[in-house]
Amino acid sequence: MHTSMRNPVIVFLLFVVVSAALVAQTPTAATPSANTSGFVPKFPGVTPDDILPETQFSIPVDGYVGLVWWIPTEFWEVSAQSRGVHAGKDFQPLEEYTTVAIFFGKVGTFGNFQFATAEDLRKNFVLRDAAGNEYSSIRKVSPEAEGLANLLKPMLANAMGKMGESMELLYFPAKSKDGKPIATPMQNGQFSFVLRDTLGLKEAVTLVNTPLTSLSPAKYCPVDHRKMSASWTFCPWHGIALDTKTPPATTAK
Repeated sequence: MHTSMRNPVIVFLLFVVVSAALVAQTPTAATPSANTSGFVPKFPGVTPDDILPETQFSIPVDGYVGLVWWIPTEFWEVSAQSRGVHAGKDFQPLEEYTTVAIFFGKVGTFGNFQFATAEDLRKNFVLRDAAGNEYSSIRKVSPEAEGLANLLKPMLANAMGKMGESMELLYFPAKSKDGKPIATPMQNGQFSFVLRDTLGLKEAVTLVNTPLTSLSPAKYCPVDHRKMSASWTFCPWHGIALDTKTPPATTAK
């Protein structure tokens, strides 16, 4: 049985439950202002559940279980607006980081887990930009970022037990060595998270392509009106350029 392919699915579902709990309360690192009349959501119609499938990734290596969750600032903004709360600039301090949560474990003979320690993850888990440059996690972060970590850890532990306790929230630079943004959820781009030399694993790479479809104008195939990924320019089935026109209601998919 390929344990590593099965367990991440379970973990993903558990993490959705945890994320739903997080939506119910905004991070203590940022206290959004109360909703006011005339408030217009920054991402109308978007919910946290729309973003999660695009930002959570299992580590599908046989004999291991793991999950990487890239948490762009937009996730917290959408979480706030889903509660009718105007966040304003309260989440702005988090924009100086590329935030990611990760846990990784080795599956034992009897289904038990040996989880990577916090120090192992901090030392062996890196962010790789589109040019191939790698960045280690930042040890000293802002009070806002530290407050977010303090909020997440007990919630993950309560919802996921040992897996949640072994989850680490890490912060990487938001900009590359040449000053360009590394992870841009609303612009074309690509970056990776790399875990190596941990619990006998040589290397596992998690590739992330942007923009996120959930935060971008919808793209459709002009032939069958099927909704496409925001990172695509052409329909992979018809080879025709995509457009942003809303398809007829009777044919939209």
